[in-house]
Amino acid sequence: NYKWLKRIGTDSEFGRDMIATDDGGFIIAGSTAFYGTDRGQGADIYLVKIDGNGNIVWNKTYGNPNTTYDEAFTIDKDSKGNLFLSGRCINRGTFMCFIMKTDTAGEPIHTLAIGQENQSTNGYALDVTSEDKVVITGYTTILEANFQARADLLLFKFDNDLKPEFLKAYDPIV
Repeated sequence: NYKWLKRIGTDSEFGRDMIATDDGGFIIAGSTAFYGTDRGQGADIYLVKIDGNGNIVWNKTYGNPNTTYDEAFTIDKDSKGNLFLSGRCINRGTFMCFIMKTDTAGEPIHTLAIGQENQSTNGYALDVTSEDKVVITGYTTILEANFQARADLLLFKFDNDLKPEFLKAYDPIV
């Protein structure tokens, strides 16, 4: 049994993570290939606010034009309701980890792309701590020869203004 079931978008939207909001609604983070700058030729980050009945309150897309793939994999919020997203974006022709802070309405406050050309770096899980610090884990090939090599564990920690406290890649000990 379910309370309601709604379709949001077309057949090219993906919700990858969501958070509950204080007003009984939800914010969904993912990607879309239908809306945004890469409509039909890539993907953009997609953020959708819905109310407790599944009705869209607002939606936003963010991304680079020119047939790139920008995708959010994770979302959380701080004590003031600001949203933090992470995933991957194409920057300088390379998949890089992006970190975005928005206000409660999804308007960008700050965005970072972290990575290196000819490498691959992705953020897959994000948590905002009780001190409003932002911690992200994922993977990177920065310690390797190129993006085709095996990936290593990645861990980032930022303050609430997205100033890095540490950025670490861990080469596994075998």
